[in-house]
Amino acid sequence: MTPASSHTWGRELRTLREEAGVTLAGLAAELGVNRKTVSRWELGGILPPADHLSVVARVVDPACPTRAKVRILTAAGLLDPPEAEMLIQAAEVEV
Repeated sequence: MTPASSHTWGRELRTLREEAGVTLAGLAAELGVNRKTVSRWELGGILPPADHLSVVARVVDPACPTRAKVRILTAAGLLDPPEAEMLIQAAEVEV
């Protein structure tokens, strides 16, 4: 597995948020963090902590939060695409 550029997963996080119609301030409020913190995540500075990542996933994809987490972790290079696809398929079956 090759580590991805931090900009790749940051862009994926932003894309997910925008696709869900959630503002930067709105996501920050859901998480109880500063808007600048979310902005740093989207710029690829740092990955959100695991507990925050779970909340992000529920906010941007309430029907299947696992799908959002997998997309971010795959973009970060922490999951291989075949493994990611398997996790998403399993999560969608549970829904």
